[in-house]
Amino acid sequence: MSSSNPFEPSSSNPFETPRAADEHLRASVAPGTLDIGVALREGWDSCWRNFWSWLAVTFVGGFAFLLSGATLIGIFVVWPVLFWGAVVFTLRALEGEATLGDFFSGFGNYGRTLGGMLGLQIMLFGLALPGVVPQWIAPFLGDEIGPVLFVVAYLWNYVWIFGVMARVYFAPFYLVEHGLGPVESLKVAWTSTSETKLMLALFYVVTFVVAGIGVLALLIGIIPAVFIIYGAWGSAYRQLSGTSAAPSAL
Repeated sequence: MSSSNPFEPSSSNPFETPRAADEHLRASVAPGTLDIGVALREGWDSCWRNFWSWLAVTFVGGFAFLLSGATLIGIFVVWPVLFWGAVVFTLRALEGEATLGDFFSGFGNYGRTLGGMLGLQIMLFGLALPGVVPQWIAPFLGDEIGPVLFVVAYLWNYVWIFGVMARVYFAPFYLVEHGLGPVESLKVAWTSTSETKLMLALFYVVTFVVAGIGVLALLIGIIPAVFIIYGAWGSAYRQLSGTSAAPSAL
């Protein structure tokens, strides 16, 4: 990549695929394999190696989300930048030591960060609609068929989550790390999971189980469980994309 910062978008137009990233991507995004055990182990290591940094991001970052969200406009002009930083933090925590500053790193190149991540989030929202709209409509279809359709729509939503949304979950990673535009990030994420659909669906279920175990552990356990899950998804991205580290040393 032409940028010295591996997490800085390389294109001035967030909706355009940067040419500088093409060669690297051709070498790194061929569909790989997903080892769930490795992902969980690396997520576990990431959690405890960076536990206090994760806590700092949880409280300080959570407050930043709440404060900006209270303004309403902050949802559109701040949240995408914070989501960008969450990806940066997750990858740095996975590969070494992360800091609170990583979480706010997107503000260093605000325009590009906002444009790329906001565009991607709008597209992800649009992709999620076919899964949830039937559930929204079902209650208004009458007492006779409404409940039945609601159950069908509920099951359909899970099919959509596991079959479609799980496969584009990694798009923000490609957007952040490789400086791709929203459309290309979705395409690459979809391609990189083409050979691991069932394993990816199983991985999604496993992360729900980990979260459930965290809840059962007197609720306190949900905190490290979430950290482990984020790290595990970062590890899964590394495996499926074929990259073992960021384009430049962290």
